[in-house]
Amino acid sequence: MISPFASRWRRVANGAVASSLLQKANNSSVIIQLKNLMPRTCLTAFLLMLGASAYAFSGDGYSVCRLDPSGDNFLALRSGPGAEHPIIMRLPPDTVVEGRGNPTNGKWLPVVVEHTPQHTYLRDLPSGYVWADYLCPL
Repeated sequence: MISPFASRWRRVANGAVASSLLQKANNSSVIIQLKNLMPRTCLTAFLLMLGASAYAFSGDGYSVCRLDPSGDNFLALRSGPGAEHPIIMRLPPDTVVEGRGNPTNGKWLPVVVEHTPQHTYLRDLPSGYVWADYLCPL
């Protein structure tokens, strides 16, 4: 039985570019052999194997901290780097975010939200800008 991945490869590597696509089962691991591929096709193959992880970004992790409990007690996740941008989400203390670049427009840091005390995000991570003074490195 050919896996959907191998079938996808057969469509990608079809024609004069590839002479064969073989799949073998070996102790629960799948070995895919690609023969006679042009270098550009090998790069395409590699990127397809990586899938969505090819676009993954590993930034620094932070926790929301130093909020004033007698004040509003949340950090605003904003759509842009500045207080004039609308609030996307209110981040309570101990929310975990990941930095996605360098601070801009002062101390506005681009981030994605990974975990709040109420919710863990596995996909469609909320993203925006927060004021970096209220973040503690993890």
